[in-house]
Amino acid sequence: MPIRIHLFAGLADEIGETPLAMDLPESGLTVQDLKAELVRRHPGADRWVRQSLTSVNRTFAPDDQLLRDGDEISLIPPLSGG
Repeated sequence: MPIRIHLFAGLADEIGETPLAMDLPESGLTVQDLKAELVRRHPGADRWVRQSLTSVNRTFAPDDQLLRDGDEISLIPPLSGG
């Protein structure tokens, strides 16, 4: 299943590409599985991925939510600023 993941802030800086295109298994993939695969491919992003909220189709999603072909996925790490 080809997917595109929109990355923000430090996570986008760490991976260096947004949206990020990934090809993943077709069935039974959860948000948590996606995060684990992202960390496997980009180990330096582990801290950012663990702290990120996930949005699927512009709605915050729990880690056990199943993903479907065509979902719009975003990972949003904590932000700070002044």
